[in-house]
Amino acid sequence: MFERSLQTACFSGAARGTWRGRAFAAFISPYTNKTFVGLWLILALAIVAGAFPPSAGADDCETAWGCPAKSAESFTRSVGVNTHLGYDQTIYGQRWSDIIKPALLELGVSHLRDGTFPAGYPNGATVASRYRELGEAGIGLNLLVGHEQAQGSATSLQSRLDWIKANGLTPHTIGIEGSNEFVTNGDPARIQSLRDMQCDIYNRVKADSSLASKPVIGPSSGNFYSDDIWYGEIGDLSGCVNRGNLHPYPGESLPNFRLSRDLGVAMDWGRKTYGQKPYWATESGYWNKSPDGSHVSEQASGVYIPRLLLEYFRRGIERTQLYELIDLNTNTPDVIHNYGLLRTDGSKKPAFTAVRNLLAVLKDSASASGSLGFGITCTAGCHSPIRHVLLRMSSGEYVIALWSESRVWDGDRDTPQPPQSVDLTLQEAPGKVEIIAPAQGTTPLHTERTGSKTVRTVATDDVRLIRLSSLAGGAQSDVPSEGQPDSTAGGETRLERSSDLTTAVKAVKTHTDRADAALNRAVSRFERNKDSSARRAYAQSRREMGRARAASAQARRQVETPGEHLQAVRAQELLAEQLDQNVETLVNVLPEAAKRDEHRIASAARSDANGREKVTAVLLALLAEVPEQARPGIATVIASLSQGRHDEARAEARALVSSQVAKANKRRVISALKTSVAGQVKVSQALAALIVSPRMSAEAKQRLQIAYDAVTVEHASVADVLKRFLKRMPVRARTLVRKIVSQVRTDVQGMRQNRPTGSSPAAS
Repeated sequence: MFERSLQTACFSGAARGTWRGRAFAAFISPYTNKTFVGLWLILALAIVAGAFPPSAGADDCETAWGCPAKSAESFTRSVGVNTHLGYDQTIYGQRWSDIIKPALLELGVSHLRDGTFPAGYPNGATVASRYRELGEAGIGLNLLVGHEQAQGSATSLQSRLDWIKANGLTPHTIGIEGSNEFVTNGDPARIQSLRDMQCDIYNRVKADSSLASKPVIGPSSGNFYSDDIWYGEIGDLSGCVNRGNLHPYPGESLPNFRLSRDLGVAMDWGRKTYGQKPYWATESGYWNKSPDGSHVSEQASGVYIPRLLLEYFRRGIERTQLYELIDLNTNTPDVIHNYGLLRTDGSKKPAFTAVRNLLAVLKDSASASGSLGFGITCTAGCHSPIRHVLLRMSSGEYVIALWSESRVWDGDRDTPQPPQSVDLTLQEAPGKVEIIAPAQGTTPLHTERTGSKTVRTVATDDVRLIRLSSLAGGAQSDVPSEGQPDSTAGGETRLERSSDLTTAVKAVKTHTDRADAALNRAVSRFERNKDSSARRAYAQSRREMGRARAASAQARRQVETPGEHLQAVRAQELLAEQLDQNVETLVNVLPEAAKRDEHRIASAARSDANGREKVTAVLLALLAEVPEQARPGIATVIASLSQGRHDEARAEARALVSSQVAKANKRRVISALKTSVAGQVKVSQALAALIVSPRMSAEAKQRLQIAYDAVTVEHASVADVLKRFLKRMPVRARTLVRKIVSQVRTDVQGMRQNRPTGSSPAAS
């Protein structure tokens, strides 16, 4: 019953698609045992449910203080579609005016992906004219420039870039993309050709003042069924891309899969080539016919595709470009001809209608942010996980996109699933609730003005949008129910203090967001050799981090009650997340930074790594003190902080082998690495102690065992990453890192040999 009543937890880590860095930080000060226990009993409800949802549970987003919302405008901006306007002998060329252009405008996508056409291409001028028409209507262009070069044809890259500029397409271009699905076949010459081509594209674009601001998109894998091999062969191209590239087709599977693998696996593979650069999925979708039956029906793709767009968005993929607008030949079973949102005659498939309506409801003219406290509980008919994305409109409305992660196709027939009854419980009663089903239209199916904090609805195969109006959202304040002031020793009322606390928490959110944005600007400008503006952006990032620390300290000084402590935790949590994100970003930027800035950046990376480990150390200490209900959730948060360290180790290793990083700063990087490695050992020890504790329930021990194994695997992967770079490191760095690798190997061996089973009693 406890799990069922807490099936959705909106843990705030969902806002950025990761639990790394989403920790409860060093906020604890001496206070009474009664308050201490009360805080953690409340905290247990927020954490444990989010950490361990049951199989038919809901998504990972609930806190007592509110879940951060993503901007609806950023979601609609993320959606694009592939076209082939240069195919003049197909429907694209022959029915431009009456089918293709009207369909693109009706669909409402923000951009399309298509090719470029150098001088001499017979239809180049016509395609350029059509691109301009779309651009003037607000549809941007992600343009491929690397495909011919990768195929071994005569180099045409510069003529393609010139074509973009000469035809007035620069203002409408949102991305310039490298090779499309280039097959390497393990051939060293082809691999090097692809690497050379991508870096040639990047260097030419960044050297051209009219194109330099455009993001360069990396090549997509051509070894479709063995991406792990392809990315490993290509190696690190992060210095020659602004965005990574994925083609994660789900096949017959759910949208959160890439063929038979979880989408996250494909994203991890891509890190081998793209580092930590944001991803674009420049192709994805479903096909509706195939000779071997590996397709889904039109009805199933109409269910899956809106879910796919939201699933990719919630996982942090910046843009998704559906493949493709229209079937090239609906009357054949060939896979390549049957990806369309439209049939060849221009008639609409269910996917077109659902995507059009989804974008129409969420279309917005400006970005917006905010937070909302809520929970989603499955109350009846619970058969599949429930997923959601929380969005904010610039009008102030919140929209929760909600769906069942159900399978609606079994290989030869549609298998629609019954709705799951859910309760949406809000911290604050909305003035109006509207339920919209984009698969059916944009008009609400249901509207109510009851003023209740509980909305009873259903999660279905199709995406449902729950639009909440006249609702401020935000952090919860601990105000007396009678509304009467509660005097403090200093004469300040609880109401006033609570208001100040809320302001402080919001200030932390504001300053960490600004710090993150400024650091990303600094990285981009260092990459483009704009050192002066990069320096200013970097300095702004550090100033904003200082302000965030000060605001967090102010929040801690305000607290007295358990509810107020939760708000202070929220402030420190935001700070911890930003520290975690900063470490990898700062280390990655070292080779790009100007020499005068390198020392400061390396020192900042070391400082932020230490800060993150201090957060973890506080949590480790708390594990022995908090009530049993809170322990599994807190342990899971600690384990989450320990994930992704292999990516950080890869960034640190690249800095250590780079000739652009000074020796003194390499020592700072090694210091940060040692801090991280030591932290992992403490994590495993704390988890082991909990697993063998007689006070832990069997189910909690099982969950803790999973966390322990995950930390062990992650720790081992750090050693593997570092070992691959050892031979390329300078002698002094190699000696130090070899010791770290040896220590990590010993640590992992000990973790595996001493793997706790929960059967041994722990000393009291």
